[in-house]
Amino acid sequence: MASCVFPLFSVYNHPLMCTYTRRIRISFLFFLSVFISVFISACAPVTTHYAFVDQRLALHDGIGADSAIEKEEGGYGRKSRLLYLLDRGMTLSLAGQSEKSNHLLNQAATMADTLYTESLTRSGASFLTNDNILPYAGEDFERVMIHLVSALNYAQQGEITEALVECRRLDTKLNSLNNQYADTKNAYQEDAFARYLSGILYESQGDSEGINNAFIAYRKSLAIYGFWAETYGTPIPEMIGADLLRTTEALHLLEEHTAYKKQFPKATWTKISNKKQGEIVIISFNGKSPKKESAYFDIVIDGNIANAILRTTLWNAQVGSGNIPFSTIGQLVRIAVPKYVSQKSNIDHLLVEAKGPVSLSSQSVLMADITAIAGRSLEDRNTRTRIRALTRATIKALTVKRAAEKAEEQIGGGAGFLLGKLAEVAAATSEVADQRSWRTLPDEIHLTRMVVPVGTYQVTNQFISKQGQTVDALPPQQVVVKAGEKKFLVVRTIH
Repeated sequence: MASCVFPLFSVYNHPLMCTYTRRIRISFLFFLSVFISVFISACAPVTTHYAFVDQRLALHDGIGADSAIEKEEGGYGRKSRLLYLLDRGMTLSLAGQSEKSNHLLNQAATMADTLYTESLTRSGASFLTNDNILPYAGEDFERVMIHLVSALNYAQQGEITEALVECRRLDTKLNSLNNQYADTKNAYQEDAFARYLSGILYESQGDSEGINNAFIAYRKSLAIYGFWAETYGTPIPEMIGADLLRTTEALHLLEEHTAYKKQFPKATWTKISNKKQGEIVIISFNGKSPKKESAYFDIVIDGNIANAILRTTLWNAQVGSGNIPFSTIGQLVRIAVPKYVSQKSNIDHLLVEAKGPVSLSSQSVLMADITAIAGRSLEDRNTRTRIRALTRATIKALTVKRAAEKAEEQIGGGAGFLLGKLAEVAAATSEVADQRSWRTLPDEIHLTRMVVPVGTYQVTNQFISKQGQTVDALPPQQVVVKAGEKKFLVVRTIH
């Protein structure tokens, strides 16, 4: 296949242009303007501000990061309003403004639900251009993460009941999303970390009902982590064994307690007591979420367009670079699909030290690999993405072919070929995958728990790299722990 950048201006200097009728000139310019308008309308939102946001987050300046998002509100555009709400919901949370964060995240949840429902019936226009012209409805895991971030906001404020409401909304969201896919089930049907977090929240209620609900949540989390270990490579957190042993002991579930002692022979736990101790729970958001790019597939057709495209195995087509090409041996059709590009964190764990009535230290463990979840989620909807891309390619190719044949019929002398190639380039230019995503999410979520006597503690957090070095740290934070209370802290690094 021969390809090059097609110089648009050369068409106007071609000798054949001198023979065009006024009617053909108008038709030609109209045809060109349509594709130009398509290209302009298909532009994605501005993303250059993320570099400054990352700079602020690297300095643990949540307020500065939020200010950068707020100033860029217009750059998101009407079609990406949801992304603005998601990004600000996250940066407001990191800025310590949990109430404002939850206000925007609640708007985002409502909008995401509405857009997801509408996207099932309003996708026809994108068949002619690309999915960027549609309002962004969010990936499945992003819609779930809305409620997880909200739950953590409430937990940090000590509003446990409200945090549990968000966990239940999250559960409803997972069930609703997967019911939409019928026979095409997604790997991301459950969220192990969300279940585990709800277990901590239930346990913090302190009564027998809360402890029973905590046991159920921990047990379900264990089962999901078993699936996650196979699917995403996320190990089962060792602390779950202690949690199950502690709750089954408190509930006098002897049979279950004995079974978990065999399953977790090395686990140690502290008995539930609300009189003299509390707990510090630290959740760590590490690194940057993966970002989307376009993967281009170029197909050259010299026969029946519709049959040729539908017979083509998309992933065996030549992978293009994204440059604007055309082919001299047949009609070129470009297909673009989104792909995630990993931005993996170099953090191995968070080292937490608490100094007060006693001095303790603890290391975090991986609870959720957002990059792995995102990548697999995109793979799971590849079938739907391919069908839309192939349909769009067929429509564009037929439009270009018919326009070229009409021009050749009315003018002759190769005019159809020139117009066809020009339209071919325009069609390829408008083929861009939807690269929108919630960019302020982390790469990984870690967690650690520290049971401590009541009192005031100075808590320090150090982010330890995979090479064993401290690459980031936070100033000491004063935490007051009351009897039976669980204090939640959320920290962030982009390393």
